[in-house]
Amino acid sequence: MLRRLFSALSPDQWWITLAVFLAGFAEGLWLNLQSLYIEFLGARPDEIGAALGLAGVLVIFVYLPSGFLADRGRRKVLILWAWALTVVALLLQTFAFDWRWAVPGLALYLMASFARPALSAQIAASDRSGNVSRAFAITSISYSIGAMLSPAVGGWVAEQFNLRAVFFTSAVFYFLSLLCVLPLSNPPPEARTRPVRLGRLLSDRWFMWQIVVVMVITFSLNVGVTLAPNYLQDVKGLSLQQIGQLGTVAAIGGMVLTVALGQMSSQRRRSLLIAQLMVAAALIMLIGSPAITAGALPFTLSAAYFLRGGVDATWAPIAGRLSAWLPPEVLSLGFAFRDTAVRIALTLAPVLAGQLYTADPAYPLYAGAASLIVTMLLTLTLPRRRPHAPSVAEAPLPSN
Repeated sequence: MLRRLFSALSPDQWWITLAVFLAGFAEGLWLNLQSLYIEFLGARPDEIGAALGLAGVLVIFVYLPSGFLADRGRRKVLILWAWALTVVALLLQTFAFDWRWAVPGLALYLMASFARPALSAQIAASDRSGNVSRAFAITSISYSIGAMLSPAVGGWVAEQFNLRAVFFTSAVFYFLSLLCVLPLSNPPPEARTRPVRLGRLLSDRWFMWQIVVVMVITFSLNVGVTLAPNYLQDVKGLSLQQIGQLGTVAAIGGMVLTVALGQMSSQRRRSLLIAQLMVAAALIMLIGSPAITAGALPFTLSAAYFLRGGVDATWAPIAGRLSAWLPPEVLSLGFAFRDTAVRIALTLAPVLAGQLYTADPAYPLYAGAASLIVTMLLTLTLPRRRPHAPSVAEAPLPSN
């Protein structure tokens, strides 16, 4: 299955795959320990949620301008700048001496995601496989493989040295990832003069409804998982290294589920429904899992974190749906709408999770599981498919 997925990669997709693999390894070192690092720097649970959520406020306002620039032939420039800023952001977090000083580094890290629309458009534009979801599954898998290998390493580094060393190691690997995006090709000259039609997208009510549903799904997924590492440490008694090991299990789950769901049609709703169901089951299993009384991890915790990989498995189906829906001239702008909606959700979810955690550490898990039931019903309202339409330079986008 993996051989079939990787066989149709274009040169650009090979470089992106390698870059995303290294980025996944770099991010996986600390992502599962991030809330613990902010706590290590002196923050309370409600402050942790606020820091994780509010640090991303500014990036909400940069996706749409970034999408405009990318559709005017600036994709590669945006990608390079984003990777470079990420390295700087990780170094700022490494040397923060208080949680408030870590927030600017985290904010810059999140701000560097302004190139997500450009990267998504680069993947879609260079696709040769004939299945857009499969192309996005390839990059998701490469990220998952990197993220699968590194959380246990990050937990070991934290135990042997400290949490600061984890962020410094991440900066080194992200610099290597930066070197891999240097060979990416620029868009052809004709792509730089195509008009960007914002009004076409805004008037497409089904496209905008998909963006709203994506935002609600993202919010529901992250309410439950944001402070799960703190829950595991405070309530279940896990060590940092054990939490890191579970992060590796989650990455394996994300990869397996992405491969499986990536085989489905890009416009089918089934893959999104399955991914959400897996995460809801994971949250319920985390609540019911026993506390640690010996060295071994309970099977229920490992199984729950495997299913937690459904969070990662949602991105390829979402990207595949949008790629199949959008004409080439507005690929980046369409993905900019998606990323703006996702960032709004990622800003609000940790804040609510922090408030719920203060009342009871299990409340965010209950809230996440309950809200995912609602989002699965909303997913059923998404249009099944959109028929092929001409370019927006030739005709308006259909409204249904």
